[in-house]
Amino acid sequence: MINIKNIFIVLFLTISITAYTQPDTYAFSVNGKQISPQLEMATFIKNKALLSDYLYENRYYVIVQYNSIPDRNYIHTMRDKVDLLFKINDYTYKAAVDAKISKKDVKKLGIKYIYGLQPDWKVEKNLASTIFTTTEPQSAYVAFPKDITDKKVKEELNLTQDEIGIKTYQQGIIKYKLNLSADKFKALIAKPFVLSVSLNLMD
Repeated sequence: MINIKNIFIVLFLTISITAYTQPDTYAFSVNGKQISPQLEMATFIKNKALLSDYLYENRYYVIVQYNSIPDRNYIHTMRDKVDLLFKINDYTYKAAVDAKISKKDVKKLGIKYIYGLQPDWKVEKNLASTIFTTTEPQSAYVAFPKDITDKKVKEELNLTQDEIGIKTYQQGIIKYKLNLSADKFKALIAKPFVLSVSLNLMD
């Protein structure tokens, strides 16, 4: 004879285990740091001052997450509102968000969460342990949005021509090889428009 009570217990345990082990769709990793959802896009739209530290020349340099994998063709048509600069995973991108983005725009784009691009998220894991502690200048590849000019890089970061090495273009970004002191690297990653710092050109 089937024991109904036992069946309910088994079902309860199964559901509980499934819920416990189900991954958080929106959790992701950047340079070895595990990131969980923080700020809903709808909340940001109501109070953009929440991310004022990441604003530069009318664009917020942030990480955005979509409700579903974004349609590339549609995203291209909305680049003036959200310009995707670097893919983290299928749902998550480093991006430049127009300061005038509206609730209507967000609904069209299907963005769920937005994160300020924090300085310690920008530095490659293997580089972070040495780049800020050495007394000697070090070389690293630094990524910027594609519309940043040489003049802006030099002026905004207070660099000399000798500190600036080769420049390469990749999809959506520009990378400069910079040879800097630890103090200058610390100052550099605090700038909103600096996207990443890595040892290798392709990282």
